[in-house]
Amino acid sequence: MMKNVFDLFKLAEKSPVATSLRDFWNVNKMTEDGVLYSDKAIGFMFEIGGLDGSFLSSDQRMSLHTDWRSLLRLSSDEEIQIVFRKRVEFAQWIEDQVAQAFLSENSYGRRILLERLADQVSQMDQDQPKLLSQKTILTFWTREKLDLEAVEEKRQLVESQLRSFGFYAQSLTKNQIISEINSSAQDLSVTELQEPEWPYLKIEAGQIQVNGDIFRGLEMTQLPESYSEMGMIQAITDLPYPIDLCLRIKGKDSRPIISRLERKRNLLNAQRSNKSSPSPQIESQMEQIDQVLRDLADRSESIFEMTMTLGMRFPQHLASLHRKSLANLMRVGSQMDFCDFDEVSLGTFDAYLECIPGFTGKNLRT
Repeated sequence: MMKNVFDLFKLAEKSPVATSLRDFWNVNKMTEDGVLYSDKAIGFMFEIGGLDGSFLSSDQRMSLHTDWRSLLRLSSDEEIQIVFRKRVEFAQWIEDQVAQAFLSENSYGRRILLERLADQVSQMDQDQPKLLSQKTILTFWTREKLDLEAVEEKRQLVESQLRSFGFYAQSLTKNQIISEINSSAQDLSVTELQEPEWPYLKIEAGQIQVNGDIFRGLEMTQLPESYSEMGMIQAITDLPYPIDLCLRIKGKDSRPIISRLERKRNLLNAQRSNKSSPSPQIESQMEQIDQVLRDLADRSESIFEMTMTLGMRFPQHLASLHRKSLANLMRVGSQMDFCDFDEVSLGTFDAYLECIPGFTGKNLRT
């Protein structure tokens, strides 16, 4: 795809053939104060600040876990996309390490050193790569038909909901949204101060070139074995890599799900009645179903469909380190109560789209 001027609404209609990243953005109108309009939904973006959980006790973290589940409410026509973007001077830092080891002219020694650095980088506690920027952007979408007054009320409601979690939340204007899209879409050399411009993309098997940098992605294939809690993904976000993380949460209608759970419970209860001694497996399943039904009834919790996508882009000459870093990200799942990640292959471009605020990848697992 050729590099085009970064004008989101330059053409009245999209070209039938995709020529730039613009053709994959479903938004066809954006107001100056940042309201997004697509054919089927209305949305807006916020920059949010996270919580520092390092000073919280285990009881406080458990309380927050319970609170956010009851406070986070999405109807079946609403969804949120949370993009965490971290940029560090990683490539230059690696080059400095290589040069200091007097192996920069020796290709074999250079490869060995990069392998060793990839294994050790997550344990390094000093002389870390310089953090250039770190942001979290939340995009809210609703398919409900709203007039201008109702849109503003909805935006204020979502903002107050974010603040109820203890987050700093700032609604983004049109120019700020364009800047954030540009920062997430570009290669690592581009700064937030540069003029927005669509990147040059080259789609290859298992990876994408973004202005020459290589983008590869991971997708979550299995939730943690037990409940998630605040800070679950900190093991990933603390790694000294340039990383993009997208968490997408869609509201679901709880009524058909409750009906299926009740039918499942009745079936298990009938199986238990036909057995002379209770089966541990049946008892465990019934206990889990009862707990979910109690949570839905007592705290009116919402039910969500969730995807998590991780993206990592490196300069081409650090391909070996790129592979090792991705493997390290997958191993981090053991620190997240065995949350499983697999490398994206056919859906790499969709993973790239997911990591851009306001964009949507189609072919990802849920």
